[in-house]
Amino acid sequence: KAIEKEPDRRYQSASAMADDLRRFVSHLPITAKRSGPLARAAKWCRRHPSVAASIALAICLATATVVLGYRAYRAHHQRALAAARATHFEAELQSAQIAIDQAKKDQQARIFQDALLAAMQGDLQSARAFVDQAEQVGASPGRLHVLRGQIDMFSADFEDALVELMSAVQLMPNNLAAHLLIAETYARVGNWELSLEW
Repeated sequence: KAIEKEPDRRYQSASAMADDLRRFVSHLPITAKRSGPLARAAKWCRRHPSVAASIALAICLATATVVLGYRAYRAHHQRALAAARATHFEAELQSAQIAIDQAKKDQQARIFQDALLAAMQGDLQSARAFVDQAEQVGASPGRLHVLRGQIDMFSADFEDALVELMSAVQLMPNNLAAHLLIAETYARVGNWELSLEW
């Protein structure tokens, strides 16, 4: 304490120093206290400025590395989370689209059944209304031609039935139902030769 560089930190008088020396010899607590860790660190830095600067630089670099690494980790984590959410959302959209498509197919199948049932019962006006309804819900043109051909067959309008069924075969060349209905239509009009070809 007596040789502190800053005058305010030294003993203020020789008697204060003498009192502390008497206490020390008598094994009593003295007023002079050792500097705290921060004060000692500051003194050490003043005595070794180049080493202190190197340590400070190393600490700054380490801190910057940790901060930048953490930010990179957070950014990567956020991107991964966003990608997972996008994948989940896309899967939900696909599931919803599959459900919608299945519902449309089910609805179309019900409409087709209702149309054929109405045609079998002789209610051709309702049958044709069901065909229009099937067209509105997006039934394929080929299937609509087959349905119209069947309704025309039930109404004994075989020429129109053949026109519709031929259009269906042009759109769906491998559709067995259309081929069988054409064969049946030719058989009903008595053209057995053409019926056998189909």
